[in-house]
Amino acid sequence: MKSLSAKKIAAAALALLLFGNSFAITNAIKIKIEKGSYSDETVIRFLSDATTGFDGSYDAWKLFSSNTAVPNIFTKTSDGDPLAINALPGL
Repeated sequence: MKSLSAKKIAAAALALLLFGNSFAITNAIKIKIEKGSYSDETVIRFLSDATTGFDGSYDAWKLFSSNTAVPNIFTKTSDGDPLAINALPGL
């Protein structure tokens, strides 16, 4: 596997800096929890074509830290599966 060159990394960073706002999530609530120097976040989005189950195009599974000092915040699907990003039907 080839490593990325410094030019490619710099170009990607510049594109993210210049166009980062075009990738912003809309119609969403972001919730952050902090404990000491650790933190965790979850996002709830509202999209007309989302469901209360897992939507592969919109949702993201929650990955938990093995460090018990790290706080965890997440939502659940209608089946009880933990999500870091949860897209729900519009209100």
